[in-house]
Amino acid sequence: MAPFSIFIKDPTNITPETEEKSLLRIKGLCEKFIGTHNFHNYTKSMKATDPRANRYIMRMDCGLVDQQERGKYIKFVIQGQSFIYHQIRKMIGIMIQIVHQDLPDQFLSNSFYNNAVQIWLAPPHGLLLDRVTFDGYNKKKDIPEPLDFTEEEVLTQTSLY
Repeated sequence: MAPFSIFIKDPTNITPETEEKSLLRIKGLCEKFIGTHNFHNYTKSMKATDPRANRYIMRMDCGLVDQQERGKYIKFVIQGQSFIYHQIRKMIGIMIQIVHQDLPDQFLSNSFYNNAVQIWLAPPHGLLLDRVTFDGYNKKKDIPEPLDFTEEEVLTQTSLY
């Protein structure tokens, strides 16, 4: 989750129209991440030629969550095979960067090519990782035991923070 206002260039003038337009744009940017891409620009010191930079995003979607007195947030759902250091924060960061620097949406697609693109690192404050699943791993036949968490285990772990 991330504060919705961070995706608006001028958060002092949010109307229902700008809210809807902004959310649609963010949804469109999320769709550009789906598939296999070279995420070398989304981590530190990884070259575009490094095969470890190729990552597969199966799903990325978002929706607006209104927390009344706490404000509005965008909840992102990202499902991928695996992630590299800072990848998710930079995925959110590039969307913020596109809005604040008035960049075309193509800027995001360009970040997957063999070039060096400076991408903003989204601040950790306000971002929340809700859960991690290991569906792909659990489907393997030769694992010692599946990595599954009960609802109680998830609640216990998240209450520690």
